[in-house]
Amino acid sequence: MDLKCPKCGEPYNPKKNQCEHCGSYIIESEEKSVDLPEINVEEYSGVYVFGKLLGKGERPIRLGWANYFTGIISAGGKLLLTNRNLYFKAHQVNIGRRECTIDLNDIRDIKLALNLLISQHIVIYTKSDSHRFVVYHGQEWIDAIKTAMDFEHTIPMVQ
Repeated sequence: MDLKCPKCGEPYNPKKNQCEHCGSYIIESEEKSVDLPEINVEEYSGVYVFGKLLGKGERPIRLGWANYFTGIISAGGKLLLTNRNLYFKAHQVNIGRRECTIDLNDIRDIKLALNLLISQHIVIYTKSDSHRFVVYHGQEWIDAIKTAMDFEHTIPMVQ
């Protein structure tokens, strides 16, 4: 299967993580939960993680499978943590909310809600809402989010 660059549409080699045509850095992973490598985002014409173009100065931290609960409906997809946001993007065949962006500055609390044998529920409370995700290694997600929040609050954002 040929993988296409989300920026220019040309085929790229996933082992290199970089499109040879436009210079974008591309991260795709089928891991259940993975810490992402530190990269100098300024070196690339764009950084794409699971098809999501990150903003200027935004660095990927963690990526993994997740289910996002909205009421009684759950959508399966990927959860991405960056130094600024937590993103959820649903797989193609889902009913309900397909995408969600949570600004790290809006997070008020995070809790591990259920401890199952394989996956765990994390609940993220923002100024105006709560978001429930089922993830692998829930406590690791919570720790990574809290670390990103602490780090982001001590360093001015690049505009």
